Amino acid sequence: VQVNEMQAFLNAGGKAGAAYSEAIESLLLVLSRFAPHLSDELGEKLGFETSFYRQNWPQFDPEIAKEEEIVI
Repeated sequence: VQVNEMQAFLNAGGKAGAAYSEAIESLLLVLSRFAPHLSDELGEKLGFETSFYRQNWPQFDPEIAKEEEIVI
């Protein structure tokens, strides 16, 4: 879902800024648990200098995860 939303953002004319970079970094961090070499290669091509496999897992923020609408 995250990748689809990122692509939709760019297709809608969004600019790759700080929020987009953070989304890419989070995506590579999650990918590193399944494909560490691939995520590090992609990160290196994007200018990241550290291995994603050795970084901490992203922190969960329940405020961001709240649904805007709840159907009962």
